[in-house]
Formats: sequence, structure tokens, C-alpha cells
Amino acid sequence: MAGRFPYDSSGNSGNNPLNNLRAVLGLNNIPHIDEAVFLQRQQAERDFQLRQILLQEHIEQQNRLESMQSMMVQEQQLKAALGDRIQEFPELQQHYSRLLINEHLHRNEERTLATDRLRMQAEEELRRRGRLLQQQQQLQHQQQQQQQQQH
Repeated sequence: MAGRFPYDSSGNSGNNPLNNLRAVLGLNNIPHIDEAVFLQRQQAERDFQLRQILLQEHIEQQNRLESMQSMMVQEQQLKAALGDRIQEFPELQQHYSRLLINEHLHRNEERTLATDRLRMQAEEELRRRGRLLQQQQQLQHQQQQQQQQQH
């Protein structure tokens, strides 16, 4: 009985305050408090790791945005410096236009890759959580069967 919730065997057919509390906490299928605490800590750790991943992605996205803004400012400064002079050199103007288009395409590709990477991480986290939930449900089912066999 060590490690079990106290007063479990009270004759109130499960309507005691402790059983109500266990049900609210989602622990009614977990007979040992140590196991419940362990599962709760695991879930908290997974949530923390997911938050870290999302925060890191947000920071990286902010850095990319700041970098793109910096390049756009430099581009505007270059345009202002060149001004009307570039109109005098059609080949240079075409080359400059191609550079701008390539840079724009590169930025879009980076943004798409970052979005895809974040989506893949989120999908993997969802799959992992699904597997863990399935394992927890199997464990609970096994424990219920063991309890039924003992009675």
C-alpha cells in the first residue's frame, strides 16, 4: 500500500473528496502517486521543450526579419546613391534589376524553408505526443486489468 493514495479503500464507493480530487487531476486511473507525479513531470518537461523550440524559431525568424530589413535599407541607400546615374547605363541597370530579383527570390525561399521546418517540428511533436498518449493509455489499461485480476 506504500505510495498509494491514502483512504482509497474507504467504503464510499469512490465518492470521497480524495477520489474527486484524483478525477479532477486526471489521476483516477493511476494507482500510484509516484507514477502520477512522474507522468506529470514528463508532460511538463515536454511542454517546456516545445516552448523552447517555438521560442527559438521565433527568435530566428526575428533575426531573419531584421537582416532582411537591414538589406532593404542598404538597398534603398544604394538606390539613393546611384540615383539617376544608373539610367545612363542600361546594362548596369539590367544587372542591378536581376540582382534585386535574385535577392527577393532568395529571401522568399529562406522564408518558405523556415516555415516548412517549423511545421515539420510541430507535426513531429504532435506525433510524439500522440505516441506518448497511446503508451499512457495502454499502461492505464494494463493497470486496470491487473487491478481487476487482483479483486
